[in-house]
Amino acid sequence: MDIGCGRGAFSKALARQRHPVIAQDIESKLLRAVEDLYIKKVCADSHHFPISDDSVDCILAISLLEHLKDPAECVEELLAHSALSMTLQTLRKS
Repeated sequence: MDIGCGRGAFSKALARQRHPVIAQDIESKLLRAVEDLYIKKVCADSHHFPISDDSVDCILAISLLEHLKDPAECVEELLAHSALSMTLQTLRKS
């Protein structure tokens, strides 16, 4: 699952390898650029994911947290899912 996927660069890269991907973003305009047979698009808030807690193996949240009103709430939601791996990356603010 690619949380806050934007135009889906990471989602598309995974889909090219034939991995099923859930691409989530709150901006439906951005999700329009994410088209692939292996990608399921979900327009939703990053604080509450409309998926079951055990439905994904891997969660990506790349350059997302710095854009959220309550990053801690998003991290709590991410941790509620029993993914095998999780990657969180954020820009360093000076």
